[in-house]
Amino acid sequence: MSHRLVCSLPWDSSHFGFSIAKALPRQLDPPAYNLLEAACIDQNIDCLYFLADAADQATIATLQAGRFDLVDIRLTLANSVRGLENIQSAGEFRFRFGQESDLEALLPIAGESYTMSRFYSTSDSTATKPRLCTRPG
Repeated sequence: MSHRLVCSLPWDSSHFGFSIAKALPRQLDPPAYNLLEAACIDQNIDCLYFLADAADQATIATLQAGRFDLVDIRLTLANSVRGLENIQSAGEFRFRFGQESDLEALLPIAGESYTMSRFYSTSDSTATKPRLCTRPG
């Protein structure tokens, strides 16, 4: 049962150098939290991402009581891009769709410019690398 509570994130784990997973449930009460914590211990998970509905205060309180830190509010915005391919400039600004070759310039900017994200959040003042949470125990 515990393996259905978490999903390993191989890319994140490799990139940050420790075992990272995401929780599959979106709501928790204290008994469900205990099962989730046991799954993390059983699978040697060092860091667990939990995506809760921001309006679900009971789940957030359960997570915070269990040493989770609220570090991100995620917004998903969507819009149609139809017709944008015809827009090339607006005044002095020029537009084009992004290309894979842009990554070489953008990745260093992203890595240095925004350190107020879940990847750099930690309540452990001795941490030497970004951590969202530490394995219970």
